[in-house]
Parts: sequence; structure tokens; C-alpha cells
Amino acid sequence: IDASGHVRLSAKEAGDAQPVVIDTDTMRIEVATDEQGQEQPSRMLAIGNVSAKQQGMTLYTESLDVRMGMAMQEEEAEEQLAIQHMTAEQGVEIVVDDPALRLVGDHMRINAVTQQMELFGIPGTPARAIREDGELSCPQLVMDEGRETLHVVGPGAFTFEPPTKSQAAEEPEMMTVTWVEAMHFDQKAGFAHFVGN
Repeated sequence: IDASGHVRLSAKEAGDAQPVVIDTDTMRIEVATDEQGQEQPSRMLAIGNVSAKQQGMTLYTESLDVRMGMAMQEEEAEEQLAIQHMTAEQGVEIVVDDPALRLVGDHMRINAVTQQMELFGIPGTPARAIREDGELSCPQLVMDEGRETLHVVGPGAFTFEPPTKSQAAEEPEMMTVTWVEAMHFDQKAGFAHFVGN
């Protein structure tokens, strides 16, 4: 299925999740026959001015490639069509409403099965994670939603507002930590590990 012009797709995944709404200049949907002999969407490719919105999160990019397949849904205790992999290229920006977060990079890969997202910068323009109280910049950032961890591959910098603020200061003083090899942050354990200088 091919569509061009201003294209809008609204698709509901299994469970209670809000529908995903995708707007783009052109869209191609590929269909495959499943094990029961029924035709199911297997791939969606959106190119040009892409925005994808779902539950307080919006993705902007120039190219979005979504691979779908049958997966067991715990809530339904049966297999249903679900997103398995997603790749975005050129000018990737993800805006999350709560907590407020902006992710910016050149390209991104999401594995919905393992709940991992990789965001990549390019030489001279790092990937960035921006919050009101700080910013992380690096060549490659790996977020694991299930484990609540964040891993940086390569050198980077993290500028943030320390948790203890001086009451005398009118504006909060920011602190910057840099490293040359890697950084690992574990939300559950509440610690960050910086490797290399």
C-alpha cells in the first residue's frame, strides 16, 4: 500500500495503550501472510516530515521504518500484531511530556522486544538528552526501559544541577562531569559510573 501527499495513520496496539498517530509526506505499508494464512502489516515506511505521537511522547524525523510481527500480549494471553523494531534517520528529535525530556540525534534504533533504544550522533554533532535540570551529550546513548538504565558508548559530558543547592545563590550552579570511555547510569540503584579520566 503506497500513499503520498499529507498522510495520516492512526493505529492502536494491543492492550490499553493510546493509538499511535503518524503524519508524513509519503508512506508505504507492506503486508505479509502470517502462520494462520491471514495478511498482516509487516512493515511501515514513512518518509518526509514524519511525526509519530503516542501518550505524551512525540517523535520527529525525516525517515521512520517500523517492523511489526505477532507477539504474545500478557494482558490478552494471546498473540497480537505489535511493533518489534523501529529505525528513525535524519534529524531525530523525541519530546517526552512527563517527565519533560528532549532527545536529539542523527538516527535512532528501538527494539520493542528488549525495550532498548539507541540514539546516535554524528562527528561534530553529538546525541543529546536534555532536561530542565541538565544535559547529556555523547556519540551513542543506549536506554534500557525495562532495567531503567542508560549507557553511553564513548566520550561524553553531563551537565547538571547538583541536588544540594546553596540558598545564597540566585541562580543554581551547574556541574559538568566528562569522561572519555563510557558512562553507565542505573535509575533503580541510584548511581552513575564514569569510565576514563
